[in-house]
Amino acid sequence: MTVAASAATRGSLWRGINIGLCLAGVLVFGGMLLYLQSMPRDFEARAQTFIIDEIDAALAPDSAMSKLAQLGGGDLALPADRVEALRINLVAARHNFIALVVETLCVRNCRAKEILEAELLKAYDNIQSRLKPGFEILRGIVGAKYHAVFDELRRDIRIFLSANLIVSGIALILAFVKGRAAKHLAPVSIMMTVATLLTTYWYVFGQNWILTIIFSDYFGWSYLTFLAVIFLLLADIALNRARMISKVFNAISNTLGSDWVWLPC
Repeated sequence: MTVAASAATRGSLWRGINIGLCLAGVLVFGGMLLYLQSMPRDFEARAQTFIIDEIDAALAPDSAMSKLAQLGGGDLALPADRVEALRINLVAARHNFIALVVETLCVRNCRAKEILEAELLKAYDNIQSRLKPGFEILRGIVGAKYHAVFDELRRDIRIFLSANLIVSGIALILAFVKGRAAKHLAPVSIMMTVATLLTTYWYVFGQNWILTIIFSDYFGWSYLTFLAVIFLLLADIALNRARMISKVFNAISNTLGSDWVWLPC
C-alpha cells in the first residue's frame, strides 16, 4: 500500500469516527432538549433528590440553627452531647420536612396529597417547637426555594444542552463537508463525546453529582469558555483551512516528542 493510499485510508477512518461521535452528540443533546420540553414532570421527579439537598443546604444556617447553637452557652447551658443530639435531630427533621413539602408540590394525585399533608404535619411537629417558625411560614419558605432552585436548574441544563447541540451540529456538518480536515476535527469530536457521555450517564443512572456540576456557577462560566474555544477551532477548520489548529497541534506534538504532523487542509 502506498503512503498516499494509507493516508487516505486513515482519513476515511477519522471521518467515519467524527461523523459517528458528532451524530451521537446531536441525537443525545437534541433528544434531551425534547425530553426537557415535553416531559417536565418526569425531569422534576428525577431532579427531586438534588433539589431537596440544595434547599436543605440553603436553609442550614437559618435562625433556628443559630438559636440552637446558643443553647451551648450561658447560665442555662446544656451539655455538649445534648446540644449535638438536638442538632442532629433538628437536621433530620428539617430534611424530612423539606422532602415532604417538595413531594406535595410534585404529586398530582388527590388521595396521595391528603396522605402527604398528614405526614407533613407530623414532620413539622418533630421539629423542636422553640426553634421552629410557623407551619405556613416554613412551608412557604421551602416552597419558594423549591421553585427558585428548580427553575434555575432547568435553565442551566437547557443552556448546557443547547450549547452542546449547536457545537455538535456544526462539527457534524464539518465532518461531512470537510473530509480533508478529518484528523483536525477528531480531537474536537472526542472532547464533545465526554459531554455526551456525561449527559447519557445522568439520564440512565440519575447521578445527582452531575446535576451539581452543571448547577455550579463556576462550572457554568468555565464550560461556556471551553465551548467558545471549541467553536473557534471549528471556525478555523471551516474558514481558515485549520491553519491555527495545525500550529497548535504541531506544537503539542513536538512537546510530547510525537512524529505526528498536522498540515492545513
